[in-house]
Amino acid sequence: MTKSTESSRPPVAVVGVSALFPGSLDATGFWKDILGGSDLITDVPTTHWLIEDYYDPDPSV
Repeated sequence: MTKSTESSRPPVAVVGVSALFPGSLDATGFWKDILGGSDLITDVPTTHWLIEDYYDPDPSV
């Protein structure tokens, strides 16, 4: 099998990228937090899910 120099697929351009960085507005701030050893873990707000859907006090379940 040889590598083709012509592609049968049209070219693709990435025109935008998006991301969420915990505790930071951008990747630079997030990287500084990582290097600084910041604890970025937070509790999930109660408005994001119903704990009853995921938790059962019976450990045998």
